[in-house]
Amino acid sequence: MQTDGLAIDSSTHSGVASIVVEETGDNTIACAAGANGLVGEEDVERFIQKLDAAKVVLLELGIPLPAIIEAARAARSRNITVILDPAPITEPLPSSLYPLVDIITPNEVEASQLVGFTVRDSSTAILLQQYCIKGESSE
Repeated sequence: MQTDGLAIDSSTHSGVASIVVEETGDNTIACAAGANGLVGEEDVERFIQKLDAAKVVLLELGIPLPAIIEAARAARSRNITVILDPAPITEPLPSSLYPLVDIITPNEVEASQLVGFTVRDSSTAILLQQYCIKGESSE
């Protein structure tokens, strides 16, 4: 694995998440962003310099939303497939993000948080799909 694009911030810890899974399969995730929460413009510029070799970009919401949007915009401008794992959802996603994403991979809870209604079956999943295609959000 190449690590030449990684940066180390000695002023903070790495991001960490603890997942507790109940017998029912339901889970609770507690996150401490650490260095992930400090990702900024300089980090995105370093990311963009690596894009020419990429075919797919996977983004998740453990870094600040402005960095995600800029990274997705840069990938989209190079015709690179953008996958968004919308976790952890801590705020509504801006409508400007949806057109920059090719594939969004929410679990059941995240899907419901994205659209503001419970996604529980195929008919509500279709509504979720329509919602994401339109680029709407609960802003």
